[in-house]
Amino acid sequence: MSFNLPSPFTYVYKTAPRNKTLCINVYGENTNGQPRPVVMFFHAGFLLAGSRDLELPIWLIIDSLKKHYIFLSVDFRCLSDVGIEDIVSDVKDAGKFVCEKLNKRLADNKTSLRIDPRKLIIAGSGSGAYLAALAATMYKPKPICFVSIYGMLDIASLTLRYSYKSEHEPILPTKHTPIGLVQFLTQSKSGAFQAKLCPKRSKLLKYTPLERVNETFPPSFLLHGIQDRIIPISDSEAFADKLEELSVEYNLLEVEDAGYAFDFYEMTDQQQKCLAMAIEWADLHVARFS
Repeated sequence: MSFNLPSPFTYVYKTAPRNKTLCINVYGENTNGQPRPVVMFFHAGFLLAGSRDLELPIWLIIDSLKKHYIFLSVDFRCLSDVGIEDIVSDVKDAGKFVCEKLNKRLADNKTSLRIDPRKLIIAGSGSGAYLAALAATMYKPKPICFVSIYGMLDIASLTLRYSYKSEHEPILPTKHTPIGLVQFLTQSKSGAFQAKLCPKRSKLLKYTPLERVNETFPPSFLLHGIQDRIIPISDSEAFADKLEELSVEYNLLEVEDAGYAFDFYEMTDQQQKCLAMAIEWADLHVARFS
């Protein structure tokens, strides 16, 4: 059955230095003013690129709307412009806007959409899952669950060798390839551009999800392709091991014959079933909360 994706409402949640406006796209259908669960999504792009409009899992938006959820796609600044601490501040400010101001903006816009911030599902793909995991450790009220799609979750040990465009193109225009994300954030390998962006390693580790999660972390659904050579499945496995150690509920779903960003390409029936499990799993936790 076909599904017509509605056009989003767009709201500025923050104006950063140099008049950089950061926005949230709001997707939803008529809720008659009844607050609905909300999926808050952070896009992929290795913290270097991407936008709220382009790197979107259309399947997750559709699955969310079919459950009568509201779906949010969030802008944040990238490492081409700022440091990691600035990006984390964007994540915090986005959460504050959603929980404290979004419903008023929706009402001012004379739309019937309303969110229930107590029923927040925090989600992300790739590096967006990294930011979503950080958000899950910071937001109040705490999200009711966390959904990671081939998440970049073990950032301290990750080596990103290639861009998502091609296995033979380096992520950055640098002579020093392959290059690890931690190297990129902590060392100057190719001049002033990188030196400008690099916080101290201690600052990076401060924002490492594996170092921040505790027994209060929300139940987690981790979806990862077994053949992912860009962000290896070991990232999700390490995160699952940490949740297991803390007795936090989780579901690690390993997708066969799937590489990085497999959900942007033609998929097998089994892969599509795996994607469908994400929102079904989240829906169980919405029902528990209700």
